[in-house]
Amino acid sequence: MRENNVQVGPEVDKYVSEHDNLAQMCVSVSIDGKIAGSFAVTDPVKPEAARVISYLHSINITSIRVTGDNWATAAASAKEVGIDKVYAETDPLGKADRIKELRMKGMAVAMMGDGVNDSPAMVAGDVGMAFGAGTDVAIEAAYSSDQ
Repeated sequence: MRENNVQVGPEVDKYVSEHDNLAQMCVSVSIDGKIAGSFAVTDPVKPEAARVISYLHSINITSIRVTGDNWATAAASAKEVGIDKVYAETDPLGKADRIKELRMKGMAVAMMGDGVNDSPAMVAGDVGMAFGAGTDVAIEAAYSSDQ
């Protein structure tokens, strides 16, 4: 909203902050340059996610979250499942660059994603995996990740 010169008052700031800390993304709507409302949406963490991350840690596999979500939302959801390292507010090419950086450090990287915006990063990893309602493009990128 601020990028479009829409004034955001303290009520909206508080609402957004509260929901960001609950791993909920806030969306605000404006009409004629004024805030008309805000609402929170969430992509709930799967119940077994924390158990999977815990198992990966037990076999010395590091879990890193690279996401386009804002910092507060990304950190809250990562904390919920036990992921220690987070890179947030990352665009699709930035995700791929982050994966390449990890590989250049000698790490073997498996990238999991669920959409077209994850495809470049899945291709950049040693292994790419599409999950959930992954699009055909994401699935193809995961399948052909041989770089």
